[in-house]
Amino acid sequence: MAIQERALGADSNAVSMSLTRLAVAEADAGHLEEAHAMFQRALDIRESVLGVDHPDLVWLLRPYGHLLRRLGDEPAARRMFERAIAIAEESYGMEHVETGEALGSLAYHEYATGNLAAAHDLSRRSLEIKIKAMGARARRLGITYYNLACINALEGDRRAALDHFQLALDTGWWWPGAETDGDLDSLRGDPEIEVMLDEIRRRAAAAQNR
Repeated sequence: MAIQERALGADSNAVSMSLTRLAVAEADAGHLEEAHAMFQRALDIRESVLGVDHPDLVWLLRPYGHLLRRLGDEPAARRMFERAIAIAEESYGMEHVETGEALGSLAYHEYATGNLAAAHDLSRRSLEIKIKAMGARARRLGITYYNLACINALEGDRRAALDHFQLALDTGWWWPGAETDGDLDSLRGDPEIEVMLDEIRRRAAAAQNR
């Protein structure tokens, strides 16, 4: 980013892209306020250079929205996700994978804030688009299937939860945190989920031994 600032100027779109990646890294490290300042600067630059409705904004608005939720500003986070959806639909079309990803971001926001009905509907819409674009077993769909499994479990739909969990595994996805995820507590002890959790443990062990 320092090289880009010297060569292209502090307000170039290239700097905005690097700022976005750095903001994501800071957020992952738990430095939320630092990430917030970087995301906002990146957004200001990109809007100034590209315009407020440019499709490249989608890739910034989604992670910025997740950060705002973590900071406790749920209304602002929702506005970011809704704006990302509107831009994606207008720029890419209703059936494009980027529209599906934007819907999925809002779905996760609703799930994380306890709005299960909205999360379920948005997740289904996101999944339908992404299946058409990438196929039902694309690795990127794993997290969507898993989130739906958690939503189903919280709603009390055991069968759907188990089916979506298996679909997640079928993509090659795995996450060791599933073993202790409280959203799946209603499924604990079921032989089917225990087999799935065993598979996650096996994949985690294999990854450590590489």
